[in-house]
Amino acid sequence: MASVVLVYPPYHFKPPLHYLPYVRPTLVLAHLYAVLEAAGVDCLEAIDLDLEFDDYGQSLNYYLEKAVKRVERSRPDIVCLSCKVAQFPFAGLFTRRYKLKHPDTKVVMGGWMPTLAPETVLRISGCDAIIRGEGERSLPTLIKRMGDPEWPIEGISYMVLGQERVVHNPNSKALTREELDSLPLPRYDVLPAMQRYQPSYRKRCFSVEASRGCPNHQCIFCWNSTKNCDTSWRAKSPSRVVKEIRQLADKYGAQVIFFTDDNFGAELTWLKEFTSIMTEEFKPGDIQYSASMRVDSIDMDMVGDLYRSGLRTVFHGIESGSPRCWEMLGKNFDPKITRQYIVDAVKKEAESRILPKCSFMVGFPNETEEDLDETMSLCRELASVGSVFSLQILAPNEGTMLFEDHRDIIESFDLYREFGESENLSTELRAVFGERLNEFFDYLPDNRFVKPSIPLDRFKEKYSDMIDMASHANELNMFKIQHSSIQATHYNARHGEVKNQTGSRLVNTVRRLLRSLT
Repeated sequence: MASVVLVYPPYHFKPPLHYLPYVRPTLVLAHLYAVLEAAGVDCLEAIDLDLEFDDYGQSLNYYLEKAVKRVERSRPDIVCLSCKVAQFPFAGLFTRRYKLKHPDTKVVMGGWMPTLAPETVLRISGCDAIIRGEGERSLPTLIKRMGDPEWPIEGISYMVLGQERVVHNPNSKALTREELDSLPLPRYDVLPAMQRYQPSYRKRCFSVEASRGCPNHQCIFCWNSTKNCDTSWRAKSPSRVVKEIRQLADKYGAQVIFFTDDNFGAELTWLKEFTSIMTEEFKPGDIQYSASMRVDSIDMDMVGDLYRSGLRTVFHGIESGSPRCWEMLGKNFDPKITRQYIVDAVKKEAESRILPKCSFMVGFPNETEEDLDETMSLCRELASVGSVFSLQILAPNEGTMLFEDHRDIIESFDLYREFGESENLSTELRAVFGERLNEFFDYLPDNRFVKPSIPLDRFKEKYSDMIDMASHANELNMFKIQHSSIQATHYNARHGEVKNQTGSRLVNTVRRLLRSLT
């Protein structure tokens, strides 16, 4: 049997101690290790490169060479990398260098970037094969047939040896709910010790996957709109999910869970069963969790149950304050979803001690200045009822419905240089890559922009105003959360009034922040 090394490319190029109190152990490594082991691949190793670079500030060449040497130590026949968009430049450069030194070693790449843009990744990185979408069926089969001249395997894209021809096999069949339930539990014991991931964090944090896909998958900007894999919504049974959380709590001391789902609890019956089992299995406060949920999947009568089951932070992709933009973006909200419904739902979450985090984007096709004003108005209203939120410029990903259907209005544009922000690559990553990033300029969404329907200067001005407002709103609500023990949270943002306050410093701070929102 071939020797296989699973590699997770770096995000940060420095260990957790220096940039965050914790980093969650990498779920994809622990999961794929368990899946391949169950499929009979017995010569396995998992390497998390984010923990290999403890000497921050070196050159990109230094990190690439260190990564190559670390993988070489395992003498693999096959290297499998999981790659998100931000990891693509390093994964691509690493693959080129490794293949140059070890041409007989096969390199396979999977994850969202290879799924969205398989041909681009094959040609730029020089890897041997791409796994599109779910890899539980495709990857074990590919590993067993790696010595064959061609790979007619569903879900696989590859470059024909000695030719420039790329083969895209049909999509693989998505795992059913029963098959998701039968997957082995992730093997966290094969990863580095928890102390390396979370050296100064008292509450142990882990990622858990309860479901896959999206019941809508029509949002034109989302990876779930790709045609390169099946993105229908399927969930593991609530009992299977709670079983995994119980193992993490008992074996690793988990206290905080981050659900990786795009649409956690999209089915009400599933969500009710999950909250019921969690409440029976764990004492109040033993497990706290965060999840991304569509605002139209929140049942107002369930908010209390969600809190009692452990939900403490909920992420909502609102995207815009304009109903016209919701329709254009493919949000497919139920007709009951109005601006007031969203405000009422977020208010109830905040009053139930669940922190709502709402995300918005600007820069849609045909977005008008009136649409931008509606977005700012909704952000301001949500801030007044207790939400924090993020705001960013839409950067089209290759392979999404937006990229495929609106190429005529997508321009090459450096969002980082023009707006000082990035969809994927942080300032830290840019500093490490330097000029080498130019090789990937055309392939990163950070460098794409939907041509605005209003003058660019005016767009920049409006966006700057929105960023300032968002910053003040977040400062206000985080201040309230941090000082929740002080009786100083009753206020009226519309009239700038602060009531029942104790402590003059708190009163003045809240007043100042409220003035910035009005």
